[in-house]
Amino acid sequence: MSNKERLNEFLKLYGYFLLPDIGVKEYGLSFSSTQKIVTLAKKLHTIISGGDIYMKREGQIIFESSSWHVTEKRKDEADIEYLERSINHTEQYLNRLPKMMQSESKYLFVIVFGDELHSQTDRKQKSCDIFFEYVESMLNVSFVDDAVALYRHGNRQMKINTETLPDGIILYSNSIESWLPPYQEENISDSEKKLIQELISTYFDKHSIVYGWI
Repeated sequence: MSNKERLNEFLKLYGYFLLPDIGVKEYGLSFSSTQKIVTLAKKLHTIISGGDIYMKREGQIIFESSSWHVTEKRKDEADIEYLERSINHTEQYLNRLPKMMQSESKYLFVIVFGDELHSQTDRKQKSCDIFFEYVESMLNVSFVDDAVALYRHGNRQMKINTETLPDGIILYSNSIESWLPPYQEENISDSEKKLIQELISTYFDKHSIVYGWI
């Protein structure tokens, strides 16, 4: 699971899907969520290439005619310097926006990510733990009975087959297949399945629940 995929999952959890309104396969975030994902991108060592601002007006989504762009990496620029420049440029642009755009919920911010700097992996804390800190409030695992766990992922829910043993819980990874209605038609990619398994594992670790996957 790449950090860029984790960031895209943050967008799905906290963002407003723009495709039904304007045909763009992007997620718009509130200003506060945008600030969070910029900080998360920095911790996960992922470049921000730029972004666009949209606005809700009279039941429609329109492009607000505001955007920012981070120029490509310079020849004499180290990877970590490029990362810091992309983050700083984004933060400065957002902080210069009128207070109205920072506070009103009608404004939606679309972030475009660039490359992940694999050489800059944080060795003190796993990327999955860093990501979990930012999305924990949107996740939950409860047990319907000894054979089924209910996983909540933002507005979506999924049933996962389990088996309760005297020394812990067994979870069946092949049961990570589909969301419950009304999201049952959404395709779950292999990378998303891995992320769901990763998030559930981190959730159990945080709550000192003994478990295993098969």
